[in-house]
Amino acid sequence: MIAAPVARARCPNTTVALRAWVGVYFALWGLTVGIAALVWLAPGGASFARGVLSLTLSGAHNPPPSIGEVGSITTNNIMHSVWPLSLGLLCVQRRRFTRLLADGAVFANLFVGALLVGGAVGGYGVQALEFLPHVPLEWAGIVVGTAGWVVERGRPLDWLARMFGLALAAILLGCAAVAESCLVPHR
Repeated sequence: MIAAPVARARCPNTTVALRAWVGVYFALWGLTVGIAALVWLAPGGASFARGVLSLTLSGAHNPPPSIGEVGSITTNNIMHSVWPLSLGLLCVQRRRFTRLLADGAVFANLFVGALLVGGAVGGYGVQALEFLPHVPLEWAGIVVGTAGWVVERGRPLDWLARMFGLALAAILLGCAAVAESCLVPHR
């Protein structure tokens, strides 16, 4: 019997990747809003969140916009968001145990961000919103890595898909950093 040729791993089509990104983006927003509502509605939740976060919502504490600040914010956010794109290179999707560990780490990465933003909104109310104009763009950039992992769980990503994801995340997170630096109240 003649064996069929082995199919070469292909980059997932745009529809699959876009569907994964949209799903993760809206899930992150749902988690963020859910945490904000829980903090706001829970007895003592708002005061607890304010005590834990200890935010000073004043422009006097924010540095003026600068290229250095934008670069620092962008670099930090990239480091925390694109690492899920490397999980497939480690072949963690092949074994159930490692896949579950990776799923937990990826979820925890999103959960921490949602907890901080949701906790701030739930704890400080609308006063916090003027300090969060960057969040829609930041969430868009952060979920690029997670969406890559969601796709990778079912089919391998090739180097082009990984590089595209890295570039897209960098662009979105760079724009978010500009918004965070320039649009929030500052001295």
